[in-house]
Amino acid sequence: MKEKISMILQIFVGYMKSENLGLAIFKDGSLVFVDQDTNEQWRITPENLQRLYDDYEAWI
Repeated sequence: MKEKISMILQIFVGYMKSENLGLAIFKDGSLVFVDQDTNEQWRITPENLQRLYDDYEAWI
């Protein structure tokens, strides 16, 4: 399992680097992706993540 998680993180970080994106994680659990070229930001709240997770389970 450790190897699988490591591989997922490597793919994720590689994608972030290729798209020149930064990532900030806040105390409330929000993730903020930042376009390093334009400084545009996209926030994902814990509620958004839970909804994505719940919706994904519905597809299976």
